[in-house]
Amino acid sequence: MDSDIGRRDKTRKTLSLPGKIRMGRGIPQRVAITDLSEGGCRVIQANIRIKADSNVSIRVGNLDPIYASVRWTQNGAIGLEFQQPLCGSLVENMRAILAGAEVRMERRAWMRSE
Repeated sequence: MDSDIGRRDKTRKTLSLPGKIRMGRGIPQRVAITDLSEGGCRVIQANIRIKADSNVSIRVGNLDPIYASVRWTQNGAIGLEFQQPLCGSLVENMRAILAGAEVRMERRAWMRSE
C-alpha cells in the first residue's frame, strides 16, 4: 500500500492568522487561518455553515483575495484548496502579517500594564 495516499504535496506551516472568508457575494466572516501551505489552508470559524465543493475567497490584511474550494468541514474547521497555488513569498508575507499583529498585541498589553 502506498504510504503517500491522502498526504499533501506541499509543506504546511502551522500558524493562527486572522482573516476573513466570503462565500459568493455574502458578508465576509472572521476566521483564524491555520496550517497554511502554497496549496491550501485550514480555517477555524464555528458559526459558518458551508458544504464541501463550495467556492470561497479569503483575505488576510490588505492582500488581494485568495480564491479556494472547500474540501472538507468538521467541527468548525474548514479545509480549503487554493484555486491557484500561492507563491512561497506570499506565504511568507502572510506569516509576516501575523508576526506584526503579535508585536502590536504585545505592545498594547505592555501599555495597559502600566
